[in-house]
Amino acid sequence: MDPLGHVAGTASSVLGFMQTFGGGIFGAIIGYFYDGTIVPMLIGFCILSTGALVCAHIADGGLFKRKYTRRGVAEEHPQE
Repeated sequence: MDPLGHVAGTASSVLGFMQTFGGGIFGAIIGYFYDGTIVPMLIGFCILSTGALVCAHIADGGLFKRKYTRRGVAEEHPQE
């Protein structure tokens, strides 16, 4: 939310709504397939976690790219 500092409260509420609404939708879809076993939940975990990794890859520009390393932090903020 760093680029939205001037409307941080609104941005926070919109993000919270989207997370809750999305969780409800995906939970309802997974619940629809409930058959008395944990298999639908496990499949849902696998699909949603894969989707989260893909979203992180797209947002970060690389799935395993180390953006914040100790060396990078030390160079940007040298200790006096």
